[in-house]
This record gives sequence, structure tokens and C-alpha cells, in this order.
Amino acid sequence: MKATGIVRKLDIHGKLYLPKEARRYFGLEADQLIEIYYDGEFIHIAKYRPQCIFCNNSEDLTEYDKKYVCENCMNNLRTLVQLGG
Repeated sequence: MKATGIVRKLDIHGKLYLPKEARRYFGLEADQLIEIYYDGEFIHIAKYRPQCIFCNNSEDLTEYDKKYVCENCMNNLRTLVQLGG
């Protein structure tokens, strides 16, 4: 991890504002979804990337009922259904 020297204070509602430079550097736009990860005592913020609910792949996704399935898992499911399974 690279330290930036930028320190921000949480507001009364717990909101944190990312500096414009950081938003620009990572290509973050208004209303863009982000994910928050916890790792021990660290909090990580990343751009949200939908992932397959079965294998966590993030390419060739199809959305169904607010869930994502990749093409490979979709083909596996089709095969399973054809086999009666």
C-alpha cells in the first residue's frame, strides 16, 4: 500500500469524502458504486466490479435478479439442466 499523506475526518454521519485527486486518479465518477473491504485493522475501498455468484469471475457476466453469472457457469448450469440434474 502506498501512503498519500492525505488525512480526512469523518463527518457526524460517518461520511468520508475522497479528495478530487484520488477520484480523478482512479476514474471515479459521481454515483459510481464502490466496495468496502475489511482486512484486519485496514479498510480498503475499490471500484465495484460485479462477479459471478458461483466462481467470482468478473468477465462475460449476465445479470439475473440482481445477481451475476458468468458465461462459463451459465453453460455448466445449462448442461446440468439438460441432464436432469
